[in-house]
Amino acid sequence: SRDVTQRKRAEDALLTSRDRLANAERMAHLGNWELRPADRQQEWSDELFRIFEFEIPPDRTVSYERFCGRVHPDDLG
Repeated sequence: SRDVTQRKRAEDALLTSRDRLANAERMAHLGNWELRPADRQQEWSDELFRIFEFEIPPDRTVSYERFCGRVHPDDLG
């Protein structure tokens, strides 16, 4: 058998950190995303889906083109 105590603590800390970030984003009405250049997909936080009024897909991604369709052309510069 193997002691997984440290791993479990790290997983719990990560979940707590994610929950805190989600709460902060909700309160500030801010979101975050990360672009994957290889496939031009963005991984979004829940709050960003709410801001842009998109349904949250199972893979939690949005195409860059779909995102650009919601941004004012002057802001794409």
